[in-house]
Amino acid sequence: MRTLLAAFLLAIVAAVCLYTAGKKDYAEFMLHVVTGIGVLSAVAMAVYGDRIKRRVNKINLQIEKPEQSDNFFNEVATLSGKTKVFCHHLRVKNNMPTEPVRNCRVWLVKILDEKGRGGFEEKFKFAVPRLMAWAPREYSPDVRSFSEDQVFDFGRSFVEQGGRFEVSVYELQGGVFNGGCLPGEKRQYVFRITADNYIKARPISVELGAERCEPTDHWPYKTCIRV
Repeated sequence: MRTLLAAFLLAIVAAVCLYTAGKKDYAEFMLHVVTGIGVLSAVAMAVYGDRIKRRVNKINLQIEKPEQSDNFFNEVATLSGKTKVFCHHLRVKNNMPTEPVRNCRVWLVKILDEKGRGGFEEKFKFAVPRLMAWAPREYSPDVRSFSEDQVFDFGRSFVEQGGRFEVSVYELQGGVFNGGCLPGEKRQYVFRITADNYIKARPISVELGAERCEPTDHWPYKTCIRV
């Protein structure tokens, strides 16, 4: 856009120079051309402005681990009473913060299980993508608009119940969804990001493993989650 504006101004300056040099016909012809291009550009911006802007300023989103993780436990109510859980989060980062992301959602579209000889395969299949919830859930959990980044709930590990991982899909979507990860397993969670002004909804994989580990003073449990 800046290049077009600069070319437009240069053409006007050239026409003025030609007019000053006595080449009136050339100057008038150039002004007519510049005026025509200006009118066409204005019409194109009025009709296709949003599309042109999206093509020029392509938003690039990625999913990564947050810079800061929790160093405390939460408690949740279960059928056997309250139990400790450790909450895990992921962050959606906008690599072009000058262009805000409007009405952004994160969808879990696929879960892959590790094969015996390496690699991953899709054993657990579901037809309808599951919506993830932004954190904190008290404020607009299903959709967010932002410039730089936002954090969403990935899941929680039940440290007092064998260390199983439970993925945190948006509960108001309905249905039963068992997409967790048990100790000793490794899974890839495949996400897709959508937004009103984001046109490159490519799949993004996040690998998670529920590993057995030796208890320490810092982590007094026999399993831990690696993301």
